[in-house]
This record gives sequence, structure tokens and C-alpha cells, in this order.
Amino acid sequence: MSFSFVKKALKREQMFEKALDKEYMFVYYKNTKKNKRSERVVRAMTNTRKKKKYRIKSRVRFTIFIMVLLLMTITAANAVLGFSDADGLTEQEYIQVQVKSGDTLWSIADEYMPEDMDRRESVHIISSANDVHASQLYPGQILDIPVQ
Repeated sequence: MSFSFVKKALKREQMFEKALDKEYMFVYYKNTKKNKRSERVVRAMTNTRKKKKYRIKSRVRFTIFIMVLLLMTITAANAVLGFSDADGLTEQEYIQVQVKSGDTLWSIADEYMPEDMDRRESVHIISSANDVHASQLYPGQILDIPVQ
């Protein structure tokens, strides 16, 4: 005997038992009074539930609900991911300053950057905006100073 024959025989036996159970349930249900208690017993024995069926009563209301839900989801995603950050959308403005003899990044930062800003930070901003170091300054050079 091969194993596939045994498997098929077991499967047929299981299917037969299920069919008998269903037939018993059908006969039991038909022979009892049709009330809620018998329906509950039959449902418990068959272990099946009725699926709730949802119907859309108003297409307009449903469409508006979906659109509002979609808008709220997109807004929340933008807030979480930071796409609504206005700093990235503004273009930095610069003023151009010509370096004079004896000027340093410190003196230029002291003169053109805001008073409340740390001078070290001001020097760093000017040097990174112009890709220049203090030793590379020469008279007549044009520097772009960011307007804060």
C-alpha cells in the first residue's frame, strides 16, 4: 500500500464525518422549534457566525468621509515627516561685502551679523557660506554675508 492511498482514505473518512455532522445539524435544526435559542445552539455547534453586511446608504456622505479621512492622513504624515517645514522653502538672502586691508572674519562678523548671535557661530556661517578660511582672506575679495 502506498502512502497516498492511505492519505486519500483518511481524507474521505474525514469528509464523510463532516457531512454526517452537517446532516445531523440540519435535521436537529429542522426538528426543533425555530426560536433564538435553537439558532444559538445550532450556531454554537457549527461554529459559524453570520457576517455583518455593510451597505453604503449615501454615496455623497461616504465620498466626503473618505476625502476628509484622506486629507487628515496626508496632513498627519506631512507633520510627522516634516514636509511642511517652511525653513527649507525660503531662499537665503545675502549682502555682498568687499574685504578691506586689515579685515578679519571676526571683524566682518562683528560688523554685519546680528548682535545677539555668538561671534564664533557668525564666523562659521560666513566661512561656510563663502567656502573660505581666515588665512585665505585678501583685500578686494567679495564675501557673501547671510542676512538674518
